[in-house]
Amino acid sequence: MGAASLTTELARLRRGLALAAWGYVFLFFDLKIGSVSLTPRFAGFLLLTAAIGDLAGERRDLSLLRPLCILLAAWAGADWALSWVGEDLNGLVPPLELIVWTAELYCHFQFLTDMAALAQRLRPASPIPACLRLSRTAYVLLCTATALVDALMTGPLRETSFYVTFVLALAGLAAALTVAVCLIALRVSVGKATDEEF
Repeated sequence: MGAASLTTELARLRRGLALAAWGYVFLFFDLKIGSVSLTPRFAGFLLLTAAIGDLAGERRDLSLLRPLCILLAAWAGADWALSWVGEDLNGLVPPLELIVWTAELYCHFQFLTDMAALAQRLRPASPIPACLRLSRTAYVLLCTATALVDALMTGPLRETSFYVTFVLALAGLAAALTVAVCLIALRVSVGKATDEEF
């Protein structure tokens, strides 16, 4: 691979990893003024869609997630638009909401699986691949546990469920932050790659 091609490839990889890291920041850190998010989730999915465009050359099955990310961005965008009038999509169409929730979990699991595989190829000796796999699994399990606690703990247990959900949410936030840090660390390490590594 020539020097110009290597430079272009490195730039694309670094940009894709940066977009993915920012995507997870928008998806998992919800800063609000009133009911309106300043870090809307639809922007996170659009950033992941852009990241897939840059990274699909390295992991071809990533391109299969692009339509799903666009659909999730549309759902999140509609929810964000409704927030301007104090409404949201929660509970409006329960079966569709369940499908969207399941699709989002699948999207995160597959995207982070591909990121871990990419990290394994680029930096097999580093802790980044294992960290991404662990964070991916922890996040999906914590999301599932939170949904189960919310659905099952009713009546007198409802007050307890708030505390359990809060602890699970904090753990999920830690897993999401770890994902972003791992993606940034991988981006930095890709910048140090040599021609022999590609």
